[in-house]
Amino acid sequence: MTSATVSEQTRAAFQGIDLGETFLNNEAINLRVRLSPESANKRRSIDALPIALPSGKQLRLASIADRTTTRDWSRIARIKRQRTVTIRGDVDPR
Repeated sequence: MTSATVSEQTRAAFQGIDLGETFLNNEAINLRVRLSPESANKRRSIDALPIALPSGKQLRLASIADRTTTRDWSRIARIKRQRTVTIRGDVDPR
């Protein structure tokens, strides 16, 4: 388990994963799966977010990461027009 793995899975939960497309009445519809806005704004839902381990088992995000809430000026950072977030952490290299 690496910090990159955790951040990829967390990003997928909040920004979504493209599953592909389906057709409805001859119109292509893109499919994206992500947390509902209600779940994404609840601390309990964030703490319970399942993180897949390389072994196939899952752990709750709260069991492998400490989350802190801070207040800052409202802004959205972007790199090449993609929203970004900075996540800092210490990784236990077991």
